[in-house]
Amino acid sequence: MTEVVNLEIEMIQGPFNSISTQVFVRVNPTGFAEDNLDGQSAWHADWRIAGKIVGPYCVHSETLPAAIAFQDQGDGGGLLAAARIPDPCAWTARLPATYKVDIELTHAGECKQQSQHLFTFRTNEIRQNSFYQTDLNGNYRRWVLRCVQYPLDAALSDGGEQFREEGLVCIVINPTVEQCNLATLNGVAILAIVQHSDIEKTISAVEELEVWGCVTACVIVGDVEIKDIDLNNVQIPIGCRVSDVCEDLPAWAQFCIVDVASVSALSTFADWQKMPVIVSDMRPFADCVSARHQCAVLQKDLAAEGDYAGYCILTTN
Repeated sequence: MTEVVNLEIEMIQGPFNSISTQVFVRVNPTGFAEDNLDGQSAWHADWRIAGKIVGPYCVHSETLPAAIAFQDQGDGGGLLAAARIPDPCAWTARLPATYKVDIELTHAGECKQQSQHLFTFRTNEIRQNSFYQTDLNGNYRRWVLRCVQYPLDAALSDGGEQFREEGLVCIVINPTVEQCNLATLNGVAILAIVQHSDIEKTISAVEELEVWGCVTACVIVGDVEIKDIDLNNVQIPIGCRVSDVCEDLPAWAQFCIVDVASVSALSTFADWQKMPVIVSDMRPFADCVSARHQCAVLQKDLAAEGDYAGYCILTTN
């Protein structure tokens, strides 16, 4: 008899399409207790994934949620089920659409494990040296990030309204599950700064953050030697903060944050033209409105140097 205890459920989004998009639910075969059990024997032993995805839900808009059942995908390298969602709603700060996913792991028709998950469709991506995001019609447009180091609790105090109105992204160091959940539900975009002392914790933190629609991108900081292959399965943009533009960038970095003092030197290095560059500066601000103004001033100050992928206002280094 094959036994299972608290198997980890993985949800995967297929390529986003505004007409319909697939969502996959997978259980890795190594989670089963029986020695040398592979996905085929688990499936042939009558283990199945069942469940449904319901949504969209949005606190800022009236929605009519629909329920779509997951369909078993047969034998393979693990248990896999899929659902095709018509007219999927992507998560954006202005329309923070979420879906509820109920999953059952069954054996011979008997439920052995149940779990509920929050799911969001992710549509922000990197193209050449810019960030892009879908609009409400499913069309991709360039998205200039305007990030500010601001307490997330304060950003959420009015339900995120000011942050949304100003089009700001909140910089959060090592955001917690509770913070990500609140930001996702209320429509506050986050630039997550991941800072841990070892490789495993860093990679684990990034993987946990990618399930949250609010997390626009992750910036890995600290002295951790991460290999490109370690982040192969991560779907959110991963970047680094650069202190010396003369040094080689990590192979895994898809974008970078550069201090304003180093901007003038960027044009001499070809590699900097191949990825999004977010320029940061320490400037005072009192509230969301003044923070957005400081982003605009920074962008104007740098107009002669170039049009960058984002502008970041910091209060501390």
